[in-house]
Amino acid sequence: MKICLLGATGRTGRHVLEQALQRGLEVIAAVRDPDKLEKFRESANLSIEKCDIFQSEELARIFAKCDVVVSALGFKNEIFKVINGYSKVTEATIEALRLTSKSRVVFLHSVLTSPSSRRQNNIYGWHFKLITYPFLFRSIAKDMHEAEMLLRAAEDIDWTTVAPGYLLNDLKTPTSKKIYAEDEKYFINERSMFIQRADVARFLLDVAEQNSHLKRVVAIAV
Repeated sequence: MKICLLGATGRTGRHVLEQALQRGLEVIAAVRDPDKLEKFRESANLSIEKCDIFQSEELARIFAKCDVVVSALGFKNEIFKVINGYSKVTEATIEALRLTSKSRVVFLHSVLTSPSSRRQNNIYGWHFKLITYPFLFRSIAKDMHEAEMLLRAAEDIDWTTVAPGYLLNDLKTPTSKKIYAEDEKYFINERSMFIQRADVARFLLDVAEQNSHLKRVVAIAV
């Protein structure tokens, strides 16, 4: 299997890249700054291509060479800044998949993606819901939600969005913990709110390889 990886230079994307290569998968990393992957240049199964991820024509050039697209892209939370990266890259990805007659894509999103999940889940306390979320995360969550709506409207695209909780950076390799997954949910209240980025990467690759959770949001937790 050959994967086109978006976000390979990010904190979760690097885990996806390393694990994909360890699994013997072929990877094309579509990145804005190839120099950030300098240490991977000698990897036999890796091709690094500079790309404007918001331009469908550039994405299509790379998607044509792949079987599945995996996006571990993340965009910074900044107070009072409007975030639109998720929806813009999703729109470009959908168009690029259509240009190349491809259809499979797996996106990393968040427990915060659904407006209803933010009101109903018990993972975060009142201080997050009333203070931290409105000032830091409202814009990014709104953009993720808009990106998901674009995917749901694209009947010809076999998409999956993965919704983990709070991402941890403690481990360089995935754990052996069971990852619980529930379709069409954004949170699993009875499980931990914390999950290692390395384990999220493991799940993203499992979904891509197994072609599972088609046209579904899937909440994950350990």
